[in-house]
Amino acid sequence: MRAVLEAACLILPRRAARELRAVLAPLDARFLARTLPDPFAPPGDPWWTGRLDSA
Repeated sequence: MRAVLEAACLILPRRAARELRAVLAPLDARFLARTLPDPFAPPGDPWWTGRLDSA
């Protein structure tokens, strides 16, 4: 799902993409706070795919 949102940010006009990123920023921060980095994630993959559930 996050990949779809990132794709939208890339194709939207600059202002709309900026507004979407502003909405996504606190959600991304919450996701980062609730997950752990995956040490085995391939480098170069999007940051959200290299996360592990912390529960």
